[in-house]
Amino acid sequence: MILLMLLLAASPRELNDAGMKSYRARDYAKAVEHFQKALELDPEDKEAGPSVKEQVERARLRALIHHNLACVQSLMRAKGEVCSTDNYRSAIVEHLRQSVRFDPSRLDRAVNDPDLAAVRDTLGFQSLKGLSISRDADLAALLPRVHWWSPGVGVYGSTNELTFKADGTVESKTKVVSEEGKLLAPKVVTGRWKLDGRKLSIDWRDGKKAGGAINDRGFDLDGTAYSDSPSECDA
Repeated sequence: MILLMLLLAASPRELNDAGMKSYRARDYAKAVEHFQKALELDPEDKEAGPSVKEQVERARLRALIHHNLACVQSLMRAKGEVCSTDNYRSAIVEHLRQSVRFDPSRLDRAVNDPDLAAVRDTLGFQSLKGLSISRDADLAALLPRVHWWSPGVGVYGSTNELTFKADGTVESKTKVVSEEGKLLAPKVVTGRWKLDGRKLSIDWRDGKKAGGAINDRGFDLDGTAYSDSPSECDA
C-alpha cells in the first residue's frame, strides 16, 4: 500500500527512473507499468512550465519515456510475452513515432537501438528509416524489409506468412492443422516475386501463380489481405 501511494505521488521523471530500475533488473512487466503510468499522468503536457525551455525539457522527457516503453515492450515481445501487456507491433512502433514527434533528435536512437529488434520488420519502423509504402519508388526496397501475415482464423491466429527477399525470391509458410486440431509442421512454398508499379505478382515453384496490389496498409494477394501485424491475442 505504501509503495502504491508513493507511485501515485511520483512525477513522470521519477516514474521513468523507477521504470529504468526495473528494466535493468529485467523486471520488464514492472518497467512497463512505470512507463505507462508516467505517460498517463499528464497526457497533454499541461504541467509543462510557461517558458520555452521548460516546454522543450518536458517534451524531451515524454520522448524518452515513449522510447523506453517501446524498448521494454519489444524485449518482452522477443521473449514471447505478447498479450500480457499488449506488446503488439503496432503499439510499440506508435510509441517510437510519438518519441520522435516529441523530440526529433531521437530519430537516430530509435532506428539503431538493439532493444527494438522485434519490430524492425514493420512498416512503421521502416518509415522511421525513410521508406513509405505510399511511395511507389520505395516498394521494391520496402517489401523485403517487412514481415507479412494473413488475417487471423480463430484460435490459430494468422495462418499464412510471407517473406520477400531482395534477390526476388519469396517464401510462404502456411499453418497445417491435424484432424485433432493440433498444429503440424507448416507447409513451405517458395517462388519469385515481381512488381509492376503497385501490382504484385508471384510465380510459385509448384507452378501456381498469385497476383494482387499494394495498398497503404499492406497488400491484397488473390483476395487475401496481408499486413505487417499478425493476429495474436484476439482468439
